[in-house]
Amino acid sequence: MANAKRGYATVSLAWAGRISASGYRISPAEVKLFWDGKTDDPRYKVTTDWGAVDGYHAPGRNPGNVFPSAKAAAWTLDSIESPRNSGWFLCALATRRALMFLEHQPEVDPERLGVYGHSMGGKLAVMSAVDPRVKAAAPSCGGISDRYNKSPLSCSTIGDDVSLKEITCPIVFLSPSNDFHGRIGDLPDAVREIKSEEWRVTCSPHHNHQDTPPYEVATLLWFDQHLKRTFTFPETPESTLQLKSADGIPSLTVKPDGARRILSVDIFYTQQGVPGRDPHENTMHRFWHYAKATEADGTWAAKLPLSSTDKPLWAYANVAYPLGVPVAGVGYYYGSYQAKSFNVSSVMKVANPKDQFEALFKLADRFDVG
Repeated sequence: MANAKRGYATVSLAWAGRISASGYRISPAEVKLFWDGKTDDPRYKVTTDWGAVDGYHAPGRNPGNVFPSAKAAAWTLDSIESPRNSGWFLCALATRRALMFLEHQPEVDPERLGVYGHSMGGKLAVMSAVDPRVKAAAPSCGGISDRYNKSPLSCSTIGDDVSLKEITCPIVFLSPSNDFHGRIGDLPDAVREIKSEEWRVTCSPHHNHQDTPPYEVATLLWFDQHLKRTFTFPETPESTLQLKSADGIPSLTVKPDGARRILSVDIFYTQQGVPGRDPHENTMHRFWHYAKATEADGTWAAKLPLSSTDKPLWAYANVAYPLGVPVAGVGYYYGSYQAKSFNVSSVMKVANPKDQFEALFKLADRFDVG
């Protein structure tokens, strides 16, 4: 309803089956009865229209709820390991069917279709954005990190990077800095992999798997720009991580798009990032320092004091802009929100320990320090 009031017809994929349908609540006990086919039990309820195929999430039919698994089971489409056995594949297929349904509705412009989603929906938005009918995509907390599966077949067929490399439509990534599923450490790779020339990122600091209104509203504004042509996003802030300095302290320099009035420029950095497959707990509890930025001639800069040169340095900037008229929507977990501003982030800069040591060594050599 909220989307319709803004002029968008929407189909939502029921990734939890009928478990979330209005007036149709199901507990794990009823889900088990469904999977076991106990139709004679008075508590039996149909859980999903997928039938025996497990296109479902939490609790799935696969042991341990291995939702992305491509392994074969008695109920899978293929009797050998196959991407068609994965819930990711099945739900992405359903999303493509939803696009087909929408484009045939008389009130829908088939040339202006978009996809968005949160968490699992973020991955599905990325998997669906490869469809040439999609003209804008906004994945949140997903779609950038599923590239470390132990199965080579899964990695080469349904891994995030497989889809990212095929995306050409405008795309905005909503990626909180401490999210466990759409990990900010993988975001620079995702941006490099896409073929889209029009993209943005917005990264709320300290958050895990949720956003505040100035970040969540990016989805609506992105669609307003690319589907309705009623909004214009500022460009991605230009940023430079400088390791060499007279005092040996690194700095981040940021030049934001000044086409709109800027409310603030905030810089965050951490030395608790882990390259590659970042441990689950670390992604959620990683500490970010706030560095106060000073402005000169439209450029902001901040010093980044380090505790060690033995750890990677990650740094990025957030630029906040006001909205002339507050924008209301319904987002994660069905929560309504109203945004009076929005945020555009720079792509995170990364310096490894070797780079930091060489910069410090050259400084020491400059002053003839042993």
